[in-house]
Amino acid sequence: MSEKIFEAEIPHLPQMLKWIRSELKSDQVPESIQKKMELAAEEALVNIINHAYRSKGGKIFLDLNVEPGKVELVVVDQGPAFNPLHHSAPREVVPLHEREIGGLGILLMKECMDEIHYQRKGKDNRLKMVIEY
Repeated sequence: MSEKIFEAEIPHLPQMLKWIRSELKSDQVPESIQKKMELAAEEALVNIINHAYRSKGGKIFLDLNVEPGKVELVVVDQGPAFNPLHHSAPREVVPLHEREIGGLGILLMKECMDEIHYQRKGKDNRLKMVIEY
């Protein structure tokens, strides 16, 4: 298990993703699984930075656990309560230039992961993403 705390700001996003990538690589997780986890994590982190903290800043806590055949990433923030699992994917098939902004990142996270769980615990939003291989 590895844990790390980062500033919730877009300039720190590459450091967060580099840390996740490094931890997965050191545990010899297959590259295809690394890429899926990194993609889902990026979507979650960008949403937290842009929506949970907006301009006031804050911290993001990452907890990465690798077991044989399974990777779990828990992302914790202290923004307003937000359960991404309660937001449905866009249903309408329309050209990209006509589509409203938003919603596709959550869909992408759901497509990449085998499980996603959300919990509000005190002031914390806890998003747990799991992928098995």
